[in-house]
Amino acid sequence: MAERVELTRRRALGLAGASALGLAGGGGLVRALPALAQASDSTLLAAPLAIERTLSIVYTAAGKSGLLGGPDRTLAETLRQNAVLAARELDVQLGEGGAEASQQSGTAEIPGLDSVRSARGYFELALGFETQAYLAYLDAVGSSRDSGTVRLACSLAATGAQHLAVLRQQMGLPATPSAFETGLEA
Repeated sequence: MAERVELTRRRALGLAGASALGLAGGGGLVRALPALAQASDSTLLAAPLAIERTLSIVYTAAGKSGLLGGPDRTLAETLRQNAVLAARELDVQLGEGGAEASQQSGTAEIPGLDSVRSARGYFELALGFETQAYLAYLDAVGSSRDSGTVRLACSLAATGAQHLAVLRQQMGLPATPSAFETGLEA
């Protein structure tokens, strides 16, 4: 029975990973997969933790910029709160594993943040980081043997997928890339 569950899990992860690779262009991820298989849970979760902290800073800067109108500002604040909550959950999981994670200190350390001059620019920057976080969660799901890490990464990947859809819609793009439906770039 356990072998069947593992086989089903691997098939599902393979399909999810293939979808994510289509979304992000994934060539670098494919080359990194063997190294991820050897990574510890603390290593697997440190990357999405850093990205969630980065997202919190990006959404805070967007809200304070004066460039976002009512609905855009509300969306940025909601996504900022979600990033903060995700970082807390990751901190707890990492604390259970005895790992320490580095903290992002400010906006100057985030590539592209200082050059944003529009609401769309903030959402485009956030979309890139949200995509990185989503892929990092999928990596953790596929590489971890710890059920707590897998559950947390699955939950946060699902939330991240929702963020990607909302951000894409906010920018006037289809909620999912056409590659999911046709295999072709939009």
